[in-house]
Amino acid sequence: MASKLINLIALSTLAILASSFGSTNVNALSVSSNHHARSVAHQAFAAKKRAAASGRPKCKPRPSSSAAAPGSTGAPAQPAAQPAQPAPAPPAQGNPTPPPASSGGKGLLAWGAGSRPDLLKNLKVGSVSAIYNWNPEPFPEAEAAGYEYIPNLWGERDVDFVRNNIKPGQYAHILGFNEPDHGEQGNMDPGRAAQLYKEIMVPLHNGGTRVSSPAVSNGPNGLEWFKQFVQACGSLEACGVDFISAHCYATDTAYVQKTFQDWHDTYGLNVWVTESAAMDFVTYQKTDVTKFASEMAAWANSQPWIEKYSAFMVADNLGNVDPSNAIISGSNFNALGNIYYG
Repeated sequence: MASKLINLIALSTLAILASSFGSTNVNALSVSSNHHARSVAHQAFAAKKRAAASGRPKCKPRPSSSAAAPGSTGAPAQPAAQPAQPAPAPPAQGNPTPPPASSGGKGLLAWGAGSRPDLLKNLKVGSVSAIYNWNPEPFPEAEAAGYEYIPNLWGERDVDFVRNNIKPGQYAHILGFNEPDHGEQGNMDPGRAAQLYKEIMVPLHNGGTRVSSPAVSNGPNGLEWFKQFVQACGSLEACGVDFISAHCYATDTAYVQKTFQDWHDTYGLNVWVTESAAMDFVTYQKTDVTKFASEMAAWANSQPWIEKYSAFMVADNLGNVDPSNAIISGSNFNALGNIYYG
């Protein structure tokens, strides 16, 4: 009888301990599942980004990104304070003169709709002046429709193409690495990125092509990556950077505007908003996209240091970005697209 009583007490003790440990695990999972949810959202979005520009034939397969959302964590984090960079060095003498920069407004199309001459023609309205598609290869259909085409050195896999095919002065502008801080995007070490900028981008800069910074995601990882990139360069000028390319996804217009303002204030360079949408990849909270678009477009057009701005993106399918952010319907801008670019 005594032995049975001892066994019963032992079993009760184990049950209490198991219950205690179970409670701890639930709390830990609730924390880690939040990070996992961010990771899954980012990976899914990254997969969409890689497919975004796949509709247009290319010389070789490559990820084509489109928004910076995956890198976006939604956490209000601002760039670490850095001294303003000196003015870019003047173009070297004797190099070809680049084509004229886009005339007209600040509208920049982030293109994920493949080769669609009808759409290209119909969207060349209002403030729209330039176009890019996360790709460094020629986009003759866009140039034929009157856009300034901006090639993009998306990541490591584009290095050989840009090195061998894009000459100093061939283009007025070129965009740098796309979210190199993100494993599903450009995914590069900051030191390696600085090395490639000095090898590839500096000669383009010296030839009269204006060069953008890498465009990191708008979260702590992106800001830390950028800080290390600047340190590896010595200065943004030393890597041939003429302007900042920036991404931001959030539903708070004031936060988005402050993010871009901080890039300008921190580094003393003009800014291109190359990816942005009313999207929170942590909470997926809905917002008034019409109000967001109206405030962002009016604000961007009023800031002299914002040279170009883009809404994410020209495509029929926005992947895991809230479809209420869509800016086209059929072969034309929809109401939201007209607010951004009208």
